[in-house]
Amino acid sequence: MRKKDLVCIFVISELIFVCLAFIYFNLEKAVFESAFLGKIFWLLRKLKVIFVLPVLIPTLAYLGIWFGFLVSKKSKTFFEFVKFFLVGVSNTFLDLGVLNLLILIFSFGSGIYYSLFKAISFLVAVSNSYFWNRSWVFESKGKDVKKEGMKFFLVSVGGLIVNVTIASLVVNLGGKILDLPFQILGNLGALGAVVGSMFWNFFGYKFFVFKK
Repeated sequence: MRKKDLVCIFVISELIFVCLAFIYFNLEKAVFESAFLGKIFWLLRKLKVIFVLPVLIPTLAYLGIWFGFLVSKKSKTFFEFVKFFLVGVSNTFLDLGVLNLLILIFSFGSGIYYSLFKAISFLVAVSNSYFWNRSWVFESKGKDVKKEGMKFFLVSVGGLIVNVTIASLVVNLGGKILDLPFQILGNLGALGAVVGSMFWNFFGYKFFVFKK
């Protein structure tokens, strides 16, 4: 692997760690009120996991990318997908991190406010996605950044619609079925939205935005 790959992996991994901290601070109270999840969080705190994560996350990321690098000798697309997956993980945690930060600051997260928070967090994640996908994953050499950015925006709008729709349905409809705190329900909605937009974004970026 190149030095560029090593640096990118480290920066993205530490970004994930920071976002995990935001998520933890928002969920701490709600989770500890849950008998089962509270015990898990208590054990994690007892084991001082927070001090291990800044090293553990980059290590796992390096192993995953190295595996992709080895396989990429036969398939370049697979290596791109592995890098895209890591960027996607960072997008997911950035999405969740900003969402949890907004819920933590304003102390509520349901109805139209949740949809607004989710849209903001998603747009922040999309900006992060454009930077890493252009400069690292697909390494676009296109000089017409404005045109490329517009294509990226169009694909991302489709992802936004899929993402926010799924997340809002889980929160606003699932909230009537599941008896869970809004902090936890909000994160379930966000995670459920990831699956629907992941493949849409990869193929859209590869074959439409950064097509070589």
